[in-house]
Amino acid sequence: MDHRITDIDRVIKNAINVMEESKYQIYEICESARAELGSLESELNKVLKETLQTIDKVDRLEQEYRLARIRLTEVSRDFDRYNENDIKAAYDKATQLQLDLLVYREKENYLKARRDDLQKRVKIVENSIERAETIGSQLNVVLEYLSGDLNQVTRILESAKIGSSSASKSFWPRKKSASALRGKYTTVPPSLWPI
Repeated sequence: MDHRITDIDRVIKNAINVMEESKYQIYEICESARAELGSLESELNKVLKETLQTIDKVDRLEQEYRLARIRLTEVSRDFDRYNENDIKAAYDKATQLQLDLLVYREKENYLKARRDDLQKRVKIVENSIERAETIGSQLNVVLEYLSGDLNQVTRILESAKIGSSSASKSFWPRKKSASALRGKYTTVPPSLWPI
């Protein structure tokens, strides 16, 4: 019985060591995820700021482009008041604003997609951190229980060893010999035969 107690102690201590190592690895994963989260949040803030600026720029360009088209229409209709240079200047301005608007709309779409992607990644990393923290706290509870009760478990096992010899005598009935049993049950009635 002594070797069993030693074996159980060894198994519990090995389990504690494995859990301690796992706890450290979970801590490392959690710290790495926190660093990644900080980096993602910083990048997300920059993208959000740039997205807002680009949206404002697109709004201003749309308004300017509308006005430039109105101006181009006015200049093109009234040949008496405007010469060819005025028409060319109005056309060039409208064309340039149209190109700028196309470029900034593309940038806006890219930034919105990037923002959405970063927000998803932030959420995933936050969930990973939360899960790692939960597992870490559960490991702490198990470790505290195993470490704190290890001495008590050893005492219980030792007392069980001492009491097991007397308990087994009083609890378990004595074995009867095969000859004693044969004398009692020489024939089995047909009703008890297996079918």
